[in-house]
Amino acid sequence: MPYSVVVIDPGHGGEDIGTRGVAGTEEKTITLAIAQRVKTLLESSLGVRVVLTRSDDRRVSFDERAAIANNSRAGLFLSLHLNSSPNPASAGAEVIQLRQGRLAGGRGRVVDDESVALPAPGGTTRTVDLVRWETAQARHLDASAALAETLEAQLRTRVTMSARPALDLPLRVLPSVNMPAVVLEMAYLSNAGEEGLVQSDSYQDNIAQAIHDTVVQFSALAEERESR
Repeated sequence: MPYSVVVIDPGHGGEDIGTRGVAGTEEKTITLAIAQRVKTLLESSLGVRVVLTRSDDRRVSFDERAAIANNSRAGLFLSLHLNSSPNPASAGAEVIQLRQGRLAGGRGRVVDDESVALPAPGGTTRTVDLVRWETAQARHLDASAALAETLEAQLRTRVTMSARPALDLPLRVLPSVNMPAVVLEMAYLSNAGEEGLVQSDSYQDNIAQAIHDTVVQFSALAEERESR
């Protein structure tokens, strides 16, 4: 298993409740519940270490979430959210990734990383590559696209997918994450049927199992690439 550490990011928390369903369900509560379910499943069945960006009801900034992921040297990052729409009929899960133009500040290209020379023993120097915080995701865009495709396929066998299942949106949490990363919008809380559904054990188990199988499949693809 090449990805021995996986970061699961339960969206929102604390005073930031996220979106609220028509019956009052708060996004922050569901994202944490499903994240904990994913952690239990991955650790018990795959033996990987799962890092949660929050394990209780507290606010965590976008930069803190990215820092937790990067400092853990994780192989994968999945951020869990719930959607909302003015149209109460909107429904289904969506997987969101970044593309290059989203990391360029509107310039259409990614800023190159930098190298600096640091002093080393014996009066020599050593070159260290510095990854720009705001464009850390740049080197993982292809892998993130493959991760999004894999997750979308696994979800499709278990839950209803949106009419636009794969999206490219400039979500604040992704650009600074230095590993393959996606955001999963698990359902629409603005849809009364889906609000009830996401609270059920069966739906939460389906989401957790889809993420589990995504990690397995994506790890197998990584091992195949490394063996070539």
